[in-house]
Amino acid sequence: MALSSIESGELVAKEVARLESGTFRWLRLPAGLEQRYEEVTAPVRARRMWLEGLFCVLIYNSFLLCDFLLFPREFFHFFIVRVCLATPLGLLVVWKVKSSPSRQVRESLILFACAICAVSTLYLYSNINAVSSAFAVTDLLLIMLFTNAGIRLKLLYATASTAMCVTLGIGYVGVDRWLSGPQKVESLTILLAGAVLSLITNYGVERGERLNFLLRLRSEMQSEELAEANHHLRQISNEDRLTRLSNRRHFEEVYRLVWDQAVLRSTCVSVLMIDIDNFKLLNDTYGHAYGDAVLRRVATLLGESLRVRGDFVARYGGEEFVVVLPSCSVEAATMVAERIRKLVEIAGSPATDPDPNIKHAWSTVSCGVATGWPRNGVEREELIRLADSALYQAKAEGRNRVCVAGEVLASATFAPGSL
Repeated sequence: MALSSIESGELVAKEVARLESGTFRWLRLPAGLEQRYEEVTAPVRARRMWLEGLFCVLIYNSFLLCDFLLFPREFFHFFIVRVCLATPLGLLVVWKVKSSPSRQVRESLILFACAICAVSTLYLYSNINAVSSAFAVTDLLLIMLFTNAGIRLKLLYATASTAMCVTLGIGYVGVDRWLSGPQKVESLTILLAGAVLSLITNYGVERGERLNFLLRLRSEMQSEELAEANHHLRQISNEDRLTRLSNRRHFEEVYRLVWDQAVLRSTCVSVLMIDIDNFKLLNDTYGHAYGDAVLRRVATLLGESLRVRGDFVARYGGEEFVVVLPSCSVEAATMVAERIRKLVEIAGSPATDPDPNIKHAWSTVSCGVATGWPRNGVEREELIRLADSALYQAKAEGRNRVCVAGEVLASATFAPGSL
């Protein structure tokens, strides 16, 4: 089951505290975090491991120079084992790791490559002379260090690799006939010390990687929470609480952007100013709670009357609303205004028991329409003023009607009724 953001944040914080403690802690994270950790780190890890794998193959074959100088009679045998047998297997492992397999396959392949290096090394250096015997134990130590601290196998697989090398080393030293007793003890002591130190290093590196992942994840989650909180605050600051429409401040921001875009694109803008008729009388007759219900009803109808996604409606103040219609001709804007007027008239007021002697208390709206062609040097407030003048004209002519200020051309002077 998916965790909530709060639960995830608490889980991440808990895991950070656990891994930051100075004592030994199991590195595996809870299932969800472990899966995300693998998804985030797997591509980078696969790319790094195959490059280091190629380097390991190169180092492995560079020992042919030492083989040629120290064991010239056995050199051909060394060449066959290293170049013709071990190297192709190592390159196959590297190629497979590059394809980003699952974690189990990836780590197991590296463990397999480690086994190839260890077994081939012991095979090549066995029972030649005291120098070769010393070389064999030293090479096992190098293999452990490279696997645990270089390639950095996951701790479980690093432990398995180390146990395999130590076991092979003990078995090799036990049957070797060139090393003396003290030399065998010294070789095994160095091998065991290297095993412990390499595992400690491996544990520290993996814990650091996991801790860095958790810290980055916590930082990202905190940033997302902050962004979400800021977005919520912006929504609150832009919204009229009663009607859930945009408030006047947000309208002015959007209107400025619409105007500037119209200037750039040479398109028109239409503005509708809408006022609820007899709203004061309605409030006085039925109370402010009912007046608020009327405002909400009209706000809903306004939203349903818009044409396209770019149209914008806001509460302008009191019982007055404003609608901005980008790229809308005066004819189309008039149709929108008439649709709004009819919707409010048909939908009527919210349910109540009205006084039959006050018929004019039923809510209707008056609309003023103005259309302009924005250009530089023209104040956008002029279009609002024109729509507002048309609104007052609609109220003066009897209310519940639409009046049009006309279409204002870019080259014309802004005046009511200009075409």
